Amino acid sequence: VGYANVREQQKHAFTRGPALGRAEGRTAQTKTSPGSQVPGSKPKKTKSMTVDEIMKKLRHLISIIGKTEWNKHIRSFDTDRDGTITFAELMRSMKAPLVHRNFSVNESELMLFWNAMAQSLDISDAVSLKDLNAFLQKDEIDAYEVKRGHANRSPPRAAMKSVPQTKIEYGDTREPLAKNASSPTGMGRNDDKLLSSMSKYKLETLRAKFRSGSSEMSREDWRSLLQDHDRNFDGIIQFREFVAGVRDHPTEFLHSLSSWTDRELAEVWRCVDVKGEGVLKIDELLEFFFPPRSGESHPPLLDPPAQQGDDVGGSKQSFAAPGALLASTQFDGEAAATVDL
Repeated sequence: VGYANVREQQKHAFTRGPALGRAEGRTAQTKTSPGSQVPGSKPKKTKSMTVDEIMKKLRHLISIIGKTEWNKHIRSFDTDRDGTITFAELMRSMKAPLVHRNFSVNESELMLFWNAMAQSLDISDAVSLKDLNAFLQKDEIDAYEVKRGHANRSPPRAAMKSVPQTKIEYGDTREPLAKNASSPTGMGRNDDKLLSSMSKYKLETLRAKFRSGSSEMSREDWRSLLQDHDRNFDGIIQFREFVAGVRDHPTEFLHSLSSWTDRELAEVWRCVDVKGEGVLKIDELLEFFFPPRSGESHPPLLDPPAQQGDDVGGSKQSFAAPGALLASTQFDGEAAATVDL
């Protein structure tokens, strides 16, 4: 009897073990199956990118593959070879492996980007590669303008929030300190207005580079370059046109200026645009960088400042910037690193 009971227990143990295992497997599958999810629950949706996020990702992509490869890639999708890109061609370029493996954008997101660019550049069906690259170079100042619907205007002083502005002091005649100017246009040296030593070094270095023969560009060459970026052909250059002229020209000299941020270029711009109008005549801009040799009163190129904000006699030392009628003490806190020109 004892032997029969033992065999019966072993038989039940053998059959019960695998059955339990199968039951547990079915339970686990049931828990993870879609039918076992809580009714009414929705899968998480991926948040759509904004225009600013798309622009930042595209700029990052260009920094990875290089501007030359980016231009070649975009031109390869210009099927009719008319020099412009339509939305459909741009969308196909975004789906190509060169772009898609580094950057993914859907059609609705790219349409937001296209609409913002169309509003900014006043286009309808197609955009040139130069305008596309210029739009991608927009910084926070231009992104602010797009949001406010003022993309076709020069950056207003009140809107340039990312670049702190300095108030212009006027005399009794409401002219911005013209008595200290050394040129008829009001651009010149102003001993009352001060820049940091690093800002003065940047400004003088830039002016010297513009005038030097190393750039292999004469005054007339610069005039032609600026006229190429004068979109409405009115002889007036806006800030964004100035930036495009500096960054898009394929010379080693100007390419080295790509390390300059929009903040630094805006500081130079404000030194020339003494009235704060956001626009300059081409002749005024050329006169600033190429003043007459006979009447030149600017000091020679400075050595890089060893230390910024040195204290002399308990007070902070400052320097007057040649050609500047604006104070720029808000830049004193920036890193005092020499700019590679």
